[in-house]
Amino acid sequence: MPRPWLAPALALLLIAPAPAGADPETERAVDAALRDWSHAIGTAGYAYGAPLLELAIAEYRQGAGLDSDLAGPRGVLAHAMGGRLATHATAWHAAPDPDVLVSSAWLDLEREPWVLFVPPLESRWYSVRVVDAYGDLAGSLSPRSHGSVGGWHVIAHAGFEGPAPPRVQGELRSATHGVRVIVEVAATRKDEASVHERIQSRFKLLPLGIYRRSPAAAEFANAQPQSGGPPPLRALPEMRGQLEAFRVINQRLRRLEPPPAEQALLALFDRAGFGPHAVFDPARLAAPELAGLRDAARDVRRALDALRRERTTRPGWHAAATPAAADALRRAARPLGAAPREDVLVLEAHRDGDGRRLDGRSDYRIRFRPGARPPAEAFWTLAAYSAESERLFETGTDRFSVGRPTEGLHADADGGLEVWISSDAPDDARLGANWLPVRHEPFFLVARLRAPAPAALDGSWSMPPVEPAD
Repeated sequence: MPRPWLAPALALLLIAPAPAGADPETERAVDAALRDWSHAIGTAGYAYGAPLLELAIAEYRQGAGLDSDLAGPRGVLAHAMGGRLATHATAWHAAPDPDVLVSSAWLDLEREPWVLFVPPLESRWYSVRVVDAYGDLAGSLSPRSHGSVGGWHVIAHAGFEGPAPPRVQGELRSATHGVRVIVEVAATRKDEASVHERIQSRFKLLPLGIYRRSPAAAEFANAQPQSGGPPPLRALPEMRGQLEAFRVINQRLRRLEPPPAEQALLALFDRAGFGPHAVFDPARLAAPELAGLRDAARDVRRALDALRRERTTRPGWHAAATPAAADALRRAARPLGAAPREDVLVLEAHRDGDGRRLDGRSDYRIRFRPGARPPAEAFWTLAAYSAESERLFETGTDRFSVGRPTEGLHADADGGLEVWISSDAPDDARLGANWLPVRHEPFFLVARLRAPAPAALDGSWSMPPVEPAD
């Protein structure tokens, strides 16, 4: 899709090396200009390619089995945590959702489309998302959009023109051949095993050719890893902010079909050595060019980290970063493949209502007035995470969230509800029923509203502030 935030004015930059025999001052000036040019193009390129890098890292980690809690080959839905809910041990994703079972698969659609089987959901909340190679949401399924009866859905490239297969209820089209499929199914600690067996494990991906052989029996066919196609790129987290990141971005760009509106910018990336028609080779670049790219990778990484830290300075509740961010850096820092806010509204709080950092060495409370609990047609939850690691807390309680699914929530006499947040269990049994445990360290809160009601989306309802308990 076109990205108007990319600066086409960079196309006017044309830098040539100093002529042979130039005096030292001229050489230094040309080297400085070449370094600055490379830094400018590299800055735009790293911001453009940051989602490509992040998805390459995630795909390689899952395919190579580097994450023990989410591993599996291309073409097969891998179930996070072995088909169990996230805990303090979950490391494959920052701020993991402790109230949904998660599955993930990577596909290459260049040879043929794939089909996805969604089992009957028994009126249980779910989300299926197809994410393209840029991190954009190519399509999604949910109770809001497709109900809970299940069925087969085609996942195809936007250019696929084959006939629609039988017994298929819909299509999810991607602008890129490489996609990620993410499945989430609501569960609780009490029923996670049965939900995994009855529902999560029955989701299935098959190549369209296999499906066509016998659509009536496809539900019972064995899922197999995808064969052929380009192997996953070797992409590691330590490449972030390093010159090596441009190698991954280059390899990703060479597999994509860029929109016509981006041709001029991508031609500049080619000139800098990492565009879709180039093969990134540091040995073939001049020293000033390498210095400019190296500094660009470092600087953009720092800028992205600063943007992510920026959200921790806001008082009160705020929405998670929007996928429709207008500028390159904010777009690069957005959550990749997040569900539409009409399916899940995600709110964060890093500070209390007075702007002070949330810290487990203090106690807090959130009070919902009578009739003002989070308006979610499915359910709502509130979870706490370590500010340093972004993991759930190990508290020895096996409670990682509080919300509508929590058994035994204790309402006030007037019908209101008070959630208690502390590192030590409250003495009051009423507060203990509504207790969200944390640890003695800085933390942040995430509220998730599944199938949010219009009041939550239009701003007529808002989360009450996090208040110090004293």
